Amino acid sequence: MVLIHGFDSHPDIWRGTERLLREAGRVPILLHWRPKEAGQDTRETALEVVLPAIRDGLVAAGFDADAPFDAITHSMGGLVMRVLLEHAAEHEDPTLPSRVGSLAMLSPPHRGAHTGIASIACDSYRDLAWRDVACDLKPGSPLLEALGDRKPDHVPTRYLSIGVATAAPFFLVPLYDGDGDGRPAGHDNAVMAESGWLPGPGSDFVVWRGWDRPDHFTSPCSAEVNRWILEFLDAGVVPTPAKGRVRGGDACAGLSKAEWRARHGYE
Repeated sequence: MVLIHGFDSHPDIWRGTERLLREAGRVPILLHWRPKEAGQDTRETALEVVLPAIRDGLVAAGFDADAPFDAITHSMGGLVMRVLLEHAAEHEDPTLPSRVGSLAMLSPPHRGAHTGIASIACDSYRDLAWRDVACDLKPGSPLLEALGDRKPDHVPTRYLSIGVATAAPFFLVPLYDGDGDGRPAGHDNAVMAESGWLPGPGSDFVVWRGWDRPDHFTSPCSAEVNRWILEFLDAGVVPTPAKGRVRGGDACAGLSKAEWRARHGYE
């Protein structure tokens, strides 16, 4: 199981997910990635950084570099995996889509962040290496135009996209109706929930609306969200969200980021 974090993030967001995967008998492979240098965009980073890291991670875990796997991504990580799966003919591992059985994406910005945060980061993000990646998160960016707003028919990997709508937004922006059903949703303080909608064969979409751990960087610790992800990966179960907000529990309870980093050798 390959786990890929998002924009300028860290694998410690998966500390609860990692524990649940191990308890379920899975082998989690957590990647830590960043662009090599300023000016490298998402596509280049996916091909030159993330793809080799996946292969190295599989080997380090005792598997063949071409072994099949499932994947879990957060935020920008979903776009990175889409580059690798949907444009596989353009890189050195064209058989990758046939080896990735399922892909669960949490807060994926398939239509851009749509909250204004990407435009701000594109212009002024403190770490210059991430600025071109931030620009790719803007609605209508060349990356998003190339990926399109539909899962391609030729990709056999099953997709589950989980949008997140917080009950306590830090900033107020208009609700966004990404799926065109006339019922717009909010955001998770970074990405609009319905930006995660991606129609196509073998692609499903749901929205997590929780009272606890309901925003961009806390939703990976939601026990309920993790249950959705594991059931999808194990049996292809598409979750049925409650009509109202619910308490999802804390999958990261008892394991702080500092403790997790120390245990895994991060300074």
